[in-house]
Amino acid sequence: MTSLAFHKICLLAYSLILYVELVSLPSYVAFVSAATATEAEALLKWKATFQNHTHLQNLTSWTHLPTNNTKVAPCFWTGVSCNAAGSVIGINLTNSGIQGTLHEFSFLSFPNLQYLNLSYNNLFDVIPAQISSLSKLIYLDLSSNNFSSTIPKEIGKLKSLVDLDLSENQLNGSIPTSLGDLTSLTILHLYSNNLSSIIPKEIGKLKSLVKLQLYENQLSGSIPTSLGDLTSLTILYIFSNNLFGTIPKEIGKLKSLVKLHLGENQLSGSIPTFLGDLTNLTVLDLSSNNLFGTIPKEIGKLKSLWVLSLYKNQLNGSIPTSLCDLTNLIFLYLYHNNLSDSIPKDIGNLKTLEDLELSENQLSGSIPTSLGDLTNLIDLFLFKLAYTTEVNEKCDVYSFGVVTLETIMGKHPGDFFSSFSSMPSSSTSSSASTLPSHQMPIADVLDQRILPPTHQEEAGEVLSLVNIAFSCLNPNPHSRPTMKKVSQLLATQKLHLSKPLHMMTYGELLVLDHLTT
Repeated sequence: MTSLAFHKICLLAYSLILYVELVSLPSYVAFVSAATATEAEALLKWKATFQNHTHLQNLTSWTHLPTNNTKVAPCFWTGVSCNAAGSVIGINLTNSGIQGTLHEFSFLSFPNLQYLNLSYNNLFDVIPAQISSLSKLIYLDLSSNNFSSTIPKEIGKLKSLVDLDLSENQLNGSIPTSLGDLTSLTILHLYSNNLSSIIPKEIGKLKSLVKLQLYENQLSGSIPTSLGDLTSLTILYIFSNNLFGTIPKEIGKLKSLVKLHLGENQLSGSIPTFLGDLTNLTVLDLSSNNLFGTIPKEIGKLKSLWVLSLYKNQLNGSIPTSLCDLTNLIFLYLYHNNLSDSIPKDIGNLKTLEDLELSENQLSGSIPTSLGDLTNLIDLFLFKLAYTTEVNEKCDVYSFGVVTLETIMGKHPGDFFSSFSSMPSSSTSSSASTLPSHQMPIADVLDQRILPPTHQEEAGEVLSLVNIAFSCLNPNPHSRPTMKKVSQLLATQKLHLSKPLHMMTYGELLVLDHLTT
């Protein structure tokens, strides 16, 4: 053993002896007992003000003990934690069913409190300004209560605060500029309140901030350019407010952003090309604004994106082919814009896509057969693609066909799209011999979890519905029935089978009474 290591061990042993002697002194014990007794009294006094204090089963441990008992420390109480000296450093009463206020909470009695979580209760009225007495507080969560009035500016004195969550209350007024003094903050959640006025530029001083969520308030004004200084930010959610103006170029400095949601505001201008440089983005939502111009091709650089939501704007031009490079995309929402031209033929590259909504645009041309490659697709909305009678009514039925067939099969019919599109669109009938890929027994096309119908009449009704659905999916829009025709067929058409269901093939179904408009 080296002399240095031996010296360290001796020093540690000496320190331990001093600590034991110190805590054994009557004066030290008396000091600790007095301090913890004060904290215990403060908690009991606060509990007594609860409207339902006699019915809180999970706080039965909060009871008086003899003052000469070392267990007077509330460290043994539910939701309370202490340091080695027996002083309270943490109070966690989340979802405890408390009904009351913080008026009688003696903040001054907890000089060492670092963690305070009172979320998911029924606490109401104001957040007292005296909360600033908790000078060592690191974590403060008062979310999901019924606090009202304004956020006290005194919270800005809690210099050690790392996590501040006041979300899902009824707080009103403006966001205090003093929050900009909380320079250790990594999380700031003020969402789902009634906060108004502007987002203070002082928020840009919170250089350590990782998550900023201010959504579902009544905030107005423009997005402050100072938010561009929050270079550690990974989540920026400020949707569902009344923000206006353009998306500031400073947002392009937030290279760490993973989720950006600015939807449901009144933002205007074009979608900035610099958003394509935020290559860590998985969520980009600019929906329900007043954005105009084209969708920049640079969005196709966001290879990690799994949500792209641009619906309900005034976007025009074509859908950039670069969007087909977003191979991790799960949700693509472009509906209710003024997009034109055709759907990119390479949209089938988006193999992970589950929800594709392009409706209420002015898209034209044929629907790409590559849609059949989207085997994970659950929701497909293409209706009202163009403001022409012909395409409009024929695209309505496509979505109907997908949903109907999915219901019958118990899964998305994407596996069958490619083979179905091989059927000649100009003919009204075809023989099974010309469809060698359609030799699958029709019973295998139906939901395998349900016994197939054995009665011929019932089997005919099921196959009629399948036949109508596939007619709606015809790759040639001119050969699809109108929705009016579909309605008539649903009421009248019944296929008469010449042999039992289990002997019929998929190809034979497609040639039975093939429908045209």
